[in-house]
Order: sequence, then structure tokens, then C-alpha cells
Amino acid sequence: MFAGPSRRIKDASSASTRARKRPTLERHAIRGSGHYPHRLNFYDTPPTGDLTLEELETFAFDRLRLLADIESSQARNRSYKDIETIVNSRSATFLPLHSNSTKGVDLDGERRKDEVSHFVNRFAFSGSEELRQRYVRAEKMLFRIRWEMNDPDERKEFLASLNFGWDVVSDEEKVNFKGQLAAASGFRDQSKVDSESYFKVHWTKVSDLVEKRKVFVHLGQAYVPTREELSLVSAEFTTRLARKLEMTAKALPRLDEDDHVLPILDHLSNAFTAGIASEYTVSTNKLGEAITAEMVPSLAVTSFPMCMRSMQDTLKSSHHLKHEGRQQLNLFLKVRSAPV
Repeated sequence: MFAGPSRRIKDASSASTRARKRPTLERHAIRGSGHYPHRLNFYDTPPTGDLTLEELETFAFDRLRLLADIESSQARNRSYKDIETIVNSRSATFLPLHSNSTKGVDLDGERRKDEVSHFVNRFAFSGSEELRQRYVRAEKMLFRIRWEMNDPDERKEFLASLNFGWDVVSDEEKVNFKGQLAAASGFRDQSKVDSESYFKVHWTKVSDLVEKRKVFVHLGQAYVPTREELSLVSAEFTTRLARKLEMTAKALPRLDEDDHVLPILDHLSNAFTAGIASEYTVSTNKLGEAITAEMVPSLAVTSFPMCMRSMQDTLKSSHHLKHEGRQQLNLFLKVRSAPV
């Protein structure tokens, strides 16, 4: 369904319309000994398997909660540690992702939800340059937090699976530039350079490290110690995601006739653009009470945006809404964790 950006999302949805059943995802191949051998993911391969519209909505909005919290925290200039604490707490509730060593947990189920939610949101936020940039920034931060949470051995296995093709700095080069490498690495004892491994990449891929003078640069090549590999991996993740979002944007016109998936994608992007996603995750009213169905009419008057208030008024007076209106109101209430 989310392969490419190809016609698969349209094909799956068309099949759903004909059979009045659920859209189907397609995967190119089963990975390794399991569907998801790694906790981390570069989202190179689209998901497969059966996916109901309800799952699509739930998965996408649960991820949106995390992305909205990240963007909101960055706008408030919160520290990285604060953002990390928020994301870890919210992830435990909405998008848990345990390590391979965890027992008694459905790892494939967690990683399937993570993968599907990424691809759904990728479609939702590929419509404009502004949305794409905001999505990349939030996803980059989420990836960084997960990277640092991950077990070191699992990180190594994940990194080996990507086959980036980075140039390894030879022992001869380390000898020739020992003083510069020691200075950039913060080593008072230059002999420590001998036991450190370095990658060599173009400096633009690690501009953050160059800015902080944490790497030695020679002839346009940055010599990056393995302890700073997160900057390399993060840069590669960002570059790939930005490129894939541009490709996905070209597939969006093919969804115009889809009256099942398109409203969900529109609502996701509209919520993110308006900056309301994080606010709409609140499941209590101002008094701290859980929102119930009985509270909706009164909350519509005091708290709903005008468009949702109009839909609620129409529903109350005529007991009827058109299909798209019902779906929009349903999604709005669901994001606020109200019973629907």
C-alpha cells in the first residue's frame, strides 16, 4: 500500500472500496529471521500485510502525538534531556519499541505499528515543502532519541545492515594526522588515537560536528571518530527521508479519488499544520475530568474550533452528517481521546 511512492496505496484502497473490506499493504520481502530484526528503522521498505482503516488512523495519530510533542518542545527551547524524557514517557503509552532482549513482548507487533505509522504520516506530510521540513526535523529527533536508548550491540548490528560504505581511516593516515585527530577528539594523550577508529566522509554530512570543532577536516573530508557516529547516521537518515518525501509528494495526486484514506491524511496534515495535535491528545477537560460522550455537546460550544462546532451543531439538529463530515468529526474526537 505504501510502496514507493507508487500506485499501491491507490490500488489497495480501490480493492477496499470494491470489496468493502480493508485495504492491503504489500511488502517486497520478508526480512531475515523475522519481519523486524532491528529496533531501529530507516524505513526503506514499505510495510505489508492486512491493515484496517481503524488501525491506520490509530497508528498514525499515536505517532503524531510524539511528533507534535517533539515540535512543541523544540519551539519552547526545551533541552534535549527534557525532550528525551517526554518522548520516552509518551512512547511507553502510544508507541512502545522494546529491544530484542526484552521478554514477553510482541516485538513484531510494536515494530509493525512503528513502521506503518511512519509511512502513513509520510504520505500526510509530503504535500508541501514546509510540512516536509517539519516532519523531517521531528522524525530526526525521534530517531536520535531511539538510537541513544538502544543497546550498543543492537546499534552495531543495525549499522552493519545499512552498509553505508563509509571510508575507514587507515593506520597510516592516523599516524600522519595524529596531532590533529587528538586535538579534535579532545585527547591529551595522542596515543589514544591508535585505539580509536575513524570514518572519513564529506564535511557537509557532519556539519554539526564541524561547527563544534569535534572533527578534523582535511581536503573537504571530515575524520569522524566512531563515538560520534550518531551524527553520521542521523545525517544519512535525514537525507534519505527528505528524498523519499519528495518522491512521495509526486504520488499524492493519485489519491484524489480515494474517499477512505485521503480524509485521514488530510486531517493528519491539517492538525500538524495548525499546531493542534499535541493539544488534542489531552483526555481530560479543564477540571481534570475524563472526557465522556455526554460532555461533547457542551465542549463543542466552549472548546471546539468553528469547523468542528458547526459539524456538531448540524449533527445535533438533524441527526445526520455526510460521510466525509462524520469521518472528520470522528477523527477529531478520537485524537482528543474521547470515546467514539
